[in-house]
Amino acid sequence: MKWKRLENVPYAICSDLVTFRRRFYASFLSRNTFVIDPYSLEVTLLMPSRHKQLNYLVASGNDELFLVEVTIPNFEVIDFSRFTCIVSRLDEEGGKWVEVTNLGNRVFFIGHFVNVSCSTKELPDGCGLMGNTILFTNEPTFAYKYGVDTGNAGDDLNCWRSTRENSVSILNTSPVLALQVER
Repeated sequence: MKWKRLENVPYAICSDLVTFRRRFYASFLSRNTFVIDPYSLEVTLLMPSRHKQLNYLVASGNDELFLVEVTIPNFEVIDFSRFTCIVSRLDEEGGKWVEVTNLGNRVFFIGHFVNVSCSTKELPDGCGLMGNTILFTNEPTFAYKYGVDTGNAGDDLNCWRSTRENSVSILNTSPVLALQVER
């Protein structure tokens, strides 16, 4: 046993790494996502992202793998409420990402430690989070929904953006993530 350098991998920081159906999926700050076969160590580029600034991989059990591409507007201070997202599901046969507008009864938790997909049936009753939602757990924020009307005529409605429905506060990040949803 010895270390082997992978070929065809960008010279960039790996921002996200997940296992899905006996393969590794790695997203890099160069905005590309690769699939790595753990046995042959073959590295294959999946369809490149659409030049978004951050990519997050979210496995939903062993059934589906999602890519959340986040665009951060140019402001002096990072404001999570101004992020927009495009969510895609992996089409393994086609080797490409297919954009989705509905996560069903799932909530994506993205940020601290790992990205997780959770059914709302697994959440305590009355916790305030509904399905078809993305929640960034890096700082206090609002949940993200698809097609949120901002009131600005120039805003694209064909993306995921922050809602003002429920404010979510991060109470604790260690040893577990604790959230408080305020209505």
